[in-house]
Amino acid sequence: MQQRLSKTDLETWWMLAWMLQGERNEVVHGHRARNASCLLEDAELYLMEYKNITKMKGLPTKCLVQRSSWEAPLVDHLKLNVNADVDLTAGWIGIEAVIQHSNGTICRAISSKFQGHFGVYIVDCIELRDSL
Repeated sequence: MQQRLSKTDLETWWMLAWMLQGERNEVVHGHRARNASCLLEDAELYLMEYKNITKMKGLPTKCLVQRSSWEAPLVDHLKLNVNADVDLTAGWIGIEAVIQHSNGTICRAISSKFQGHFGVYIVDCIELRDSL
């Protein structure tokens, strides 16, 4: 039996997912994790604040979506997306990569972290090397 979430529950779930990703990044970068009840309370507060802001007069409720430059890979082809994060104060570099098939299936994903101070060009080279 499939249950459907209410709109409020779904919004809370998305906010929690976003916050958990941020919390994971904080832990990866050496910070202490907060407990689950604090995360849930913050998620509900952020969501309430967002709803209050969007209810204010003068703010658009809808906007035009610009055409994205991202294109799906050709049929039976793969697409590689890579990202690098640099923490200059701690001297860490994080690299993430996702390989996706044209049908939407994620074939491979990696995430790695290493210490060092590098320029943007070198980080991009490392990012590409590690993703291959």
